[in-house]
Amino acid sequence: MDTQTRLNIEAECHNIFVTYGHALDDANGAVAAAQFTTDGVWDRQGAVTRGADAIRKIIDSRPATRMTRHIFTNILIRVIDDNNAEGRAYYTVYAHESAEPDGGPMPRPFTGPQRVGDYMSTFVRTPQGWRLSTVVPKRIFNI
Repeated sequence: MDTQTRLNIEAECHNIFVTYGHALDDANGAVAAAQFTTDGVWDRQGAVTRGADAIRKIIDSRPATRMTRHIFTNILIRVIDDNNAEGRAYYTVYAHESAEPDGGPMPRPFTGPQRVGDYMSTFVRTPQGWRLSTVVPKRIFNI
């Protein structure tokens, strides 16, 4: 594989990570699910969800009173071949729970990160482009 092809794959997979994180924070299940293959797997601390439609439903069911920010850093994409890649990113999640349906006035208070860990992912090339095949957040620190 030539360098430009590898760099293009890395950039596409990196953008999927970032788009997925923004969709989680926006509680936009359709956009988050669109980053997955139709049979994608989201394993959240042993709670395994299979299929893009099931992933969409979970994200869409998030309470309107919850606000989050998923911060991904040190995103590393390793291209395996023309159709497969794997990724790892450090993540920090900040969250705010409010009694008000819109989350209340900004800025909103918080007491620090809720979760810190590694996001392990696999990517596959599909006819629609690169997509997440698996996402497995691994909590590293108990906060």
